[in-house]
Amino acid sequence: MKRGRQTLRVKSRSLWDVRRLLTAVEVRAINEADIEALSLLIDRLARGYTTTSSHLETDYVYRSRTNPGRTPFNAVGELSHPNADCAKLGRANLSGKPVFYCSSTDNCAIFEQQSSIGDVITVSQWRAKQKNTGPYCFVIGDLTHKDKFNRPLVGKGTMFAVESFRKLTGKQLYKKSLLIDEHFSSWFKSEGEEFYNLTNAIAKFYMSSDKIDGLVYESVAAERGFNLALKPSSLDVFFEPSAAYMCRMVAIDAKSGLPIVKIEAASTSFGRDGSINWIETSVLPTGFKSYLDKLPIGAGYE
Repeated sequence: MKRGRQTLRVKSRSLWDVRRLLTAVEVRAINEADIEALSLLIDRLARGYTTTSSHLETDYVYRSRTNPGRTPFNAVGELSHPNADCAKLGRANLSGKPVFYCSSTDNCAIFEQQSSIGDVITVSQWRAKQKNTGPYCFVIGDLTHKDKFNRPLVGKGTMFAVESFRKLTGKQLYKKSLLIDEHFSSWFKSEGEEFYNLTNAIAKFYMSSDKIDGLVYESVAAERGFNLALKPSSLDVFFEPSAAYMCRMVAIDAKSGLPIVKIEAASTSFGRDGSINWIETSVLPTGFKSYLDKLPIGAGYE
């Protein structure tokens, strides 16, 4: 796992000054619609904020879309990020500026869709094109989540030694960076659109760099898991569609809290022209269940 560090202005600020700036930014964001102005404030606050940026080591990411009807989507483009003219305001994008939102698990992707019982959803699985080098992402909340099972960072061997990081940066810079990290993480985890101005300003600040492919942040809707906001140009470089299934939300498992779905159709292949070939689960041929068993279904299906 490769990690990057940035240390500039935060070093010279006191912990009290960092806390005051965070409060001022949060208050201003409630009434400030100018993302450019907020981005400058984030620059002033966070340049030198020390955390991790990583080449994500993951085999798959997952994305979900609610089906407008009960028929499968016809093309891969319908499962990917929207076109600019259809892109709505999101946590890490402005209207007309699409990003590819995806999650670490299919369960997480379903929850992020805010699906209700009875909804028909298509979950797509996107496979990493490169085994050793994934997208280079800035990780929101990496200092806050010290437990490797709760941290939003994905990948093999990604347990983060906080003590080593503290020694590397020094006690005071670590405290200031942790304070910024906690606020950034809480803004990204907030439900609704209250902090969209702030999260968009943060996204603009970091994703304006050609070296950054996206942002990683903890799932807003699921108890565990992470979300990735990826630049569309980086999606084409690092991921390709590998499987999809259309399902109906049946229930939420009382014990695990995970979704239980009934699969109604599964992809069999993707055409060179971007088309998707489907088969209905009600007419599966003998032996096709082995294909379903390989699909990325976490909670189970009927």
